Amino acid sequence: MKGSKNYDTSPYNIAQNASRGAGSSNKAFVVAYALGHGWKSDTKLTVPQRIVVPGRNGGKAYVIDSGQGCDRLGRPLPCTMTLEEGLAVSSNTVAGLIVKRFGIEPIVKEMNAFGVTVNEPYGPAVVLGAGGYSTRQEAEGFNNLILNRGAAVGSYIIDKITKGGATVYEHKPSTPKRVVDERVAIDTIKALNKVTTIGTARGAVHSPSGRSSVAGKTGTTNDSYDLWWTGSVCSPDPLKAQTVSIWAGNPKAEKYIGTHAIGSHTMAALFSTYLNTLPRTAGRCTIWR
Repeated sequence: MKGSKNYDTSPYNIAQNASRGAGSSNKAFVVAYALGHGWKSDTKLTVPQRIVVPGRNGGKAYVIDSGQGCDRLGRPLPCTMTLEEGLAVSSNTVAGLIVKRFGIEPIVKEMNAFGVTVNEPYGPAVVLGAGGYSTRQEAEGFNNLILNRGAAVGSYIIDKITKGGATVYEHKPSTPKRVVDERVAIDTIKALNKVTTIGTARGAVHSPSGRSSVAGKTGTTNDSYDLWWTGSVCSPDPLKAQTVSIWAGNPKAEKYIGTHAIGSHTMAALFSTYLNTLPRTAGRCTIWR
């Protein structure tokens, strides 16, 4: 964990304590919910220019005025895409279709169970990343979805404390709690792998590493205030698999990074740099195929 550029000058742990918008990375959990409730990876969806989602508890309706995703697939609006393609190209409208069908409350309940805490008040905009989450929460949620295959285990920082040769504290692993069926998790993992091969994060694997078994999601909030990459790298040795969450932004949200900085480019490139420092066996297994 790296919580700031320099602890001496900035002791606040951003990774642990800062609450920042997650952007499109939330779509991983939105699609996982749909896959667990009757939708399939190859479910075909018609993506319109605009979709109106009813507000929560009679509140103001949420309008998604974007056919985003069709252009990335080279298809004119309105277009048809599968649920898996919708996640790969980060379609806002596909996320909107899901929340319109199932409602926001059950999706948020499942996100909380994965370890990504959504606080009140919230509305349908959560599916596009509204709200605040720490980098640690993002890493925990994706780790539970991907590497734990749908079972939640709480993260921890301190494993053991000893004094004078005696153990004064030792972390006791929590019992995994099943959030979604393992088959649902695997289908979501495959869709998140498509994010890195044909979707918004393809720059993360189109590198000299040649690795293909990487699954994750980029995220960008409005005006590029927050940029994200969160995802997992498999390994032939499960104990060496890892989940990585990278956030970029200004600690004070009144400034943005720049109009040309977006998760799909900036954060995918950062992750690619990190990926190439790992052993050559990492990300080359086929367990996610």
